[in-house]
Amino acid sequence: MSRVYKERCGLFSSCKYYQEVSVTFTTTSIFKDNNTMRHYSIQSVSPRFQALSRSTALLLCCALAACSGSGGSSPAPSAVPAPTPETPVVPVAPPQASRLPHVLSGVPSLLQSPAGVAVDKDGNTFVIDSTRQLVLKITPAGVVTTLAGSDLSYGSQDGQGADASFRFTKNSGMLIDRAGNLIVADTCNFSIRRITPQGMVSTVAGTRTAGCSGHPESRDGVGAGALLQAPESIALDINGDYLVAEGATHVVRRVTQDGTVTTIVWAQPDMSGPTVPSKLRGLAVDRNGIIYFSSRELIYRIKDGEALRWAGTLERSAPDGPRLNAKLDMVTHMAFNASGDLYLSDSSSVRKISSDGIVSTVAGKFDSPGAGDGNKNVARFSSLGALAFDPQGQMIVVDGSVMRKVSMGGDVSTFAATPATSGMVDGPAGVARFQYGISMAADSKGNVYVLDPHANVVRRVSPDGTASLLAGVAGVRNSAERGRVRADAFAEQKSIAVDARDVVYVSDVDRIVRIEDGVLITVVAQDERTMVEHIAVDSVGNIATVGRTGVRVLNPRGDILITVEQSDVAKLAPPARELYGYRPAGVAFDGAGNLYIADLESHTILKRDTLGHFSVFAGTFDGDGNADGAPGKARLGFDGPVHMTFVPNGDMYLTGSGKVRKITPDGTVSTPVLAWGYPSLTSIAYSQKRLLGMTGFAVLETPLPQ
Repeated sequence: MSRVYKERCGLFSSCKYYQEVSVTFTTTSIFKDNNTMRHYSIQSVSPRFQALSRSTALLLCCALAACSGSGGSSPAPSAVPAPTPETPVVPVAPPQASRLPHVLSGVPSLLQSPAGVAVDKDGNTFVIDSTRQLVLKITPAGVVTTLAGSDLSYGSQDGQGADASFRFTKNSGMLIDRAGNLIVADTCNFSIRRITPQGMVSTVAGTRTAGCSGHPESRDGVGAGALLQAPESIALDINGDYLVAEGATHVVRRVTQDGTVTTIVWAQPDMSGPTVPSKLRGLAVDRNGIIYFSSRELIYRIKDGEALRWAGTLERSAPDGPRLNAKLDMVTHMAFNASGDLYLSDSSSVRKISSDGIVSTVAGKFDSPGAGDGNKNVARFSSLGALAFDPQGQMIVVDGSVMRKVSMGGDVSTFAATPATSGMVDGPAGVARFQYGISMAADSKGNVYVLDPHANVVRRVSPDGTASLLAGVAGVRNSAERGRVRADAFAEQKSIAVDARDVVYVSDVDRIVRIEDGVLITVVAQDERTMVEHIAVDSVGNIATVGRTGVRVLNPRGDILITVEQSDVAKLAPPARELYGYRPAGVAFDGAGNLYIADLESHTILKRDTLGHFSVFAGTFDGDGNADGAPGKARLGFDGPVHMTFVPNGDMYLTGSGKVRKITPDGTVSTPVLAWGYPSLTSIAYSQKRLLGMTGFAVLETPLPQ
């Protein structure tokens, strides 16, 4: 089969234009439970394509739906359910592929964590990337630029373009007002910000206090005199005001264009029934000015001072039908179109409530996540988020890490500017695909181990970038409640570490296991009181854990050796600072066996030496934000997943504070210039003179600075 495509240059390529390519490939089909798995190998390419990298050609082959014959494009290999041992898949040798620069395995995504989305009258799409802390602009031709913000720079600065900074979350909303300005909910700055079409950022209302905690209540007022508690969803009222849903208090606030903030109050007649919202998420306003909001599987309408259930039911019911009887799944975002119909992002399907009150499924399938373009019955969504309408009335939706377009008839396609690169595919570097890796570690031989919480497995990446399965059963998740417990499967992996003997340890939700020759050996059983979120292993096999009980160190048999309590940390606080608690987020050992704890409460990294003495290794108590410097001067914001790794000379490399930071043995913090630039990393590791990092759907590598 031969097809012609217009393929844009790869993410790391220097070319700027689309090239027409002709690719001939073969298809091998494997059937499992009425789903078709297809593997592609390139047979020949046109001369015009030979200048492009072979990895780009392979990405084209793996990612396009036209190959599948489904009538659309298939954005990710993860659309196919993982095989189980009962239905084995015959392996097909994947084609070889070269690596992209600084990519060890997989393909990075352009969007790391897309949040709010809006479309202007010219068809330009704007999207918040809450991991990179950027507001991006995508033209109808697919050109992507940054309108405001600077990569991985957290802050609250107003200013032009890259001079501005934000603290977005994955729930931060966005809209375009009547003047054509973007209005964004800057969630963890507790503020509403305005961005002009030229990229000038200003603060409309709210007290810009970093961090999504710390204030006990909301406060009405004007401008900086108002207090907004973690603003998330945002909608435009018919009079031009901004209506804001607060994620912390679950109330709706009104913000006028001059920054005056007031609270919308409503009554709930039935305080015991399903009219009581448990969490306020989506927000929309109809053409009559009536406010609607979603709370999980229910939608409420505020009218005449009362909030009543308007759609959805808690009873067992069919997905479609009259609005009060139709079953909704998890409505996170809503928007009215010009005809007065309400469209919903409902987990894995786009739903519509017509103006006459009938619920129907526009595209996707109720409670059946997946990934794939095509018509309304074929298309699948992985995790629907924000939505908006373009000038033609088509819907633009956030789906996982990509942008999808949904036509009026329900046909779904993926933006060429945000190709899907996720999945679970083993094979050589450019062929391998990953889902979000929440934790990774490396052994002394250069192998990298990545947790895949979606498929519930541990993947291994060899030094040449080849990905393979190490442990776990793809698609099988242990559940004691359901009576399904397999010794070779995981329940919910949290963290991974490797000891000095290159033995892999994994923290599962109900146990810590050691993996030897692919066999899971339980080191210690856990329950919900001791659930471990992060682990590290020292040179003699002692395991440091971060869990609900704080930080503990266990010996190789699982016995508790050390417990780090609040009182240990309180002794380090300044005299005027009363420490109410500490929030450990990560642990690490250096080569000498000293223990390091990243504490979100004090914004420091604490050190416990082998004699039991505690000290502040880096950061400043109450020193929010990110700033390089000596101990007591440097600041660690801890705005993302915190992982630490040590290199042979004793330097620590740290994620979770914006860009990757380096901390010398004396506690001096700096931001090194590394060959891979400033990627957004969920975890970091060291092996064989290389730093290794997990970013969106790819494992990166860079030489360690000499």
